[in-house]
Amino acid sequence: MTASARPAREPTLCLIGPMGVGKTTVGALLARRLGRPHVDLDRLLEERLGAPVAALFATGREREFRRRESCLLNTVLDGPPCVLSPGGGVVLAARNRLLLARKATVVYLAVSEEEQRRRLAGDGTRPLLSGGSDALARTNAARLPHYGTLAHLVVETVGYGPGDVLERVLAGLAARGWEVPCPRTG
Repeated sequence: MTASARPAREPTLCLIGPMGVGKTTVGALLARRLGRPHVDLDRLLEERLGAPVAALFATGREREFRRRESCLLNTVLDGPPCVLSPGGGVVLAARNRLLLARKATVVYLAVSEEEQRRRLAGDGTRPLLSGGSDALARTNAARLPHYGTLAHLVVETVGYGPGDVLERVLAGLAARGWEVPCPRTG
């Protein structure tokens, strides 16, 4: 008997991409469909640090946030398989990129900057948007190359609702050999 090309269990599925792309929304849908827990890394960090991400950044605690983010990412990836939705900046640390490359199937949810601006209009909860009109472009310039490099699968989100993005991700995973459950009907 030959060894299967598929691992004994699919690893954690990690959704990466810029803010506003739908990582949390699609992640929750994927988790439900795959029968796995959904972990929103920013929300988990907020619980552990006792403050919203925006407040941590506003009070100069971004370095602490990033350090704790790396530790928690490692903990989650060492645990049982889940669907993970980290913040868009998780890819900035080389350590995090290495962890994701080794321990997860990484799906990059892509969005144009124009669509991203439309989706984020009026969102006061994003600390990195407070840096002026060029803040989003600067943030994307630092992160976008990492998203593409890490991705096992790239799924375009422009023009698609969360349910459509879910189906596109599942189709891509099935093409990679994942066992993907059929949608429930009725």
